[in-house]
Amino acid sequence: MPTVQIGDKRVQFPDTMGPEDIQTTLNDRFQKAKQWGVDNSKILSFLSEMRPEDMTALGTSMIPGVGDIAGAYADYTDIKENWDDSPWTTKAAMVGGAALGALPFVPSRSQVNAAGDVVKEKIKALHASPHDFDRFSMDAIGTGEGAQAYGYGLYFAENPAVKDEYLEQFSQPRLEVDGKPANAVYTGEIRERFKEIYDSAIDEPMISEWVNMRLDDADDFDAAYEKVDGIIEKFKRGEEYTRDFDELAELGIDANEIYDLLDDQQKLDSVFSNISQASNMDDLGYVIENFSPEEVAVYQRYVEPKLQMVEPKAWTYEVEIDASPDEFLDWDKPLSEQSEAVRKALGYSDNPNLDPKKKAYVDDFLKYDSMTEQDLYESLTFSNDYVEGMSPEDANVLVEYAKANRIRGDEMVTPEFAERARQAGIKGIRYKDGFSRGAEGGTSNYVVFDESIITIAKKYGIAIPAAAAMLYGDKADQYYEKEA
Repeated sequence: MPTVQIGDKRVQFPDTMGPEDIQTTLNDRFQKAKQWGVDNSKILSFLSEMRPEDMTALGTSMIPGVGDIAGAYADYTDIKENWDDSPWTTKAAMVGGAALGALPFVPSRSQVNAAGDVVKEKIKALHASPHDFDRFSMDAIGTGEGAQAYGYGLYFAENPAVKDEYLEQFSQPRLEVDGKPANAVYTGEIRERFKEIYDSAIDEPMISEWVNMRLDDADDFDAAYEKVDGIIEKFKRGEEYTRDFDELAELGIDANEIYDLLDDQQKLDSVFSNISQASNMDDLGYVIENFSPEEVAVYQRYVEPKLQMVEPKAWTYEVEIDASPDEFLDWDKPLSEQSEAVRKALGYSDNPNLDPKKKAYVDDFLKYDSMTEQDLYESLTFSNDYVEGMSPEDANVLVEYAKANRIRGDEMVTPEFAERARQAGIKGIRYKDGFSRGAEGGTSNYVVFDESIITIAKKYGIAIPAAAAMLYGDKADQYYEKEA
């Protein structure tokens, strides 16, 4: 099967098409695109994803007889591939479109769909990174700014000002420890970023021996050991809570005993938190002068050997995201106000019998992760500005509606949610940037769950060489200039 290299992708053509036919098809489509005002990069992305049958159908669409046969064959193969998974309404449309396309000079269904895909508008966005690469990868998550505060994915901005903020951040001289920026302030973020260092500061055999000794006379040793072991893991991550202290107390263990076991970790928290305030080696010297002798020892043992001052280089990427905004979950809206595609993908369960005012009250409640269903129930059964005190039965109806349609922010940021949403057809999460928050309209940032829908259009203002050569040949330099 003839193959053409387009950028980093390979496009296959039917065996019946010779080199001249393939070249004619490509040239014809690119020239038509220019006449229609379509960006050639869209043609490029579109061609690389087409089925060979649709490629032939589109390329021969204006040739009487040949185009009809090619279109009919493309329709036949498409219907055959998708028949079992399609509802009856789609089947009827597929057959009807194919029948109409069989008429002379009438485009086939596949030709119409293919042409529609060419002019489909994509999201244009920007990305700043401390890394130089030619394609985006989910495997690189966390190697940039690293916060992942609005979801587990690849981050892009519509507003150039947002990109510039990160570009400046990545370009500033900074202290790095173990190849990572030493600018984290919060304990959880510090321990996640420098997990390897924290793990090396833990004496696991000593901890295991201590747990065995403290639980020696427990009624159910295995259950107690499992509970204490799980709580210690929380302490290691800096995620311990009051209820953990209470559970330790029930076993006769003081939480301070755990802190003593993880003493080096406690000192690392202080060391990293203070280092984050230093922007150069002189600042670092002042910071170290204020360390306690114990902190100095921890710094010298775990941090100093892996610390260096770097002057990084940052890159700007202009990208196209092959999706529409409606295919993204809107962080700032409850599930009931999401697009139809997102509601369907996440299984939104509407209750048309609910009073709109009461439903709006519940939707507002759903925005707050800290509020529990019990909080909602109690607020509904007491009078307030939105609702009169409700009966327990009526309140429970609204609570069930809330349970069915709640998406917690702390759940949305997990890799598991990103994968589940991606498989359901959701492309990612969008949220208003800092320049637009709290206002109507404005610009958004995008968190993309699928690397395959991202195409790099420019990097540092230079078009990807293979794409430029494909579209413009030896005149590529006339169309793209390197930024100073």
